[in-house]
Amino acid sequence: MGEVERCSPTRVLLTEEELINLEKPEFLQHWSKQENYVNWLESQLSSAQIALAPVREFEEKLKHSMSSESARRESFLLMRLNTKEQEIQDLIVQIQELKASQAGSSTSLRSSLLDPAVNVLIEHLRRELEKSKSALEETQNELSAWKFTPDSNTGKRLMAKCRLLYQENEELGRMISSGRLAKLEGDLALQRNFSEEMKKSQSELDEFLLELDEDVEGMQSTIYFLQQQLRQARDQLSIIQKENELLRNSCNNMASPTQGDEHLPETLTQPDNVLDQSNEMSKKLSMDHCALNQPPFNTDVAWNENSMDLVNPENDQ
Repeated sequence: MGEVERCSPTRVLLTEEELINLEKPEFLQHWSKQENYVNWLESQLSSAQIALAPVREFEEKLKHSMSSESARRESFLLMRLNTKEQEIQDLIVQIQELKASQAGSSTSLRSSLLDPAVNVLIEHLRRELEKSKSALEETQNELSAWKFTPDSNTGKRLMAKCRLLYQENEELGRMISSGRLAKLEGDLALQRNFSEEMKKSQSELDEFLLELDEDVEGMQSTIYFLQQQLRQARDQLSIIQKENELLRNSCNNMASPTQGDEHLPETLTQPDNVLDQSNEMSKKLSMDHCALNQPPFNTDVAWNENSMDLVNPENDQ
């Protein structure tokens, strides 16, 4: 046992085959070694616990001191917070009192403005103050203008501002030029559309005029044909009128009705046929004159008179 305590024992590790093949004395020897190792570990553990006892006590003391310190610090901070809040409340009250004192009441203001001399003096002082402020600004502006140089801060700022304005002016010029170009393009497109529409309307008008020319040519040919028919009808009418004149003269030369019946020509023996032919001719002439918008000849009366003369030759006698 003394040898075991002097040197640290080691753990005995055996496999299953070695345990099976071990004999009893060897097994007892290994068992004693293992017991020594366990005893040594227990002794080391107890010594470590004894050594750690003061450390644990110190740790407990430290925790207790830290908790007490933190509680004390917390109470101190709470106290300071309360004092700060109290100070803030006091300051708020003072600010309100100061505002109330500065604002003043309407009665105090009225009492302060009751004296006209004081009012005039205050107005005069205000005007002088404004004049002095304006004069001060003018002098400062003149001084800054006299001190202007390209290397000064004011000069650099002005030059940078001028460059910025120049760039903005160029951009505005580009925008205006592009806007004018777009407007001109739009106007050109509108003019093109208008010209195309005018061309279409002109072509339609030309086609309509061609159709009108064709219609006019057809009407002219019709009018020419009707004029020829009218000319022929007039010739026939003149011939018939001459025949009527001859018949009337022959009727006037008759001595008696009997002699007249014996010497009448064949045309007088058929008065009804002559009357029908004259009526048809007069109707045809009236229709031709109506087609040509000309007043027709009033031949019905003449033919009726002639027919009456032919039918009643005794009246002429």
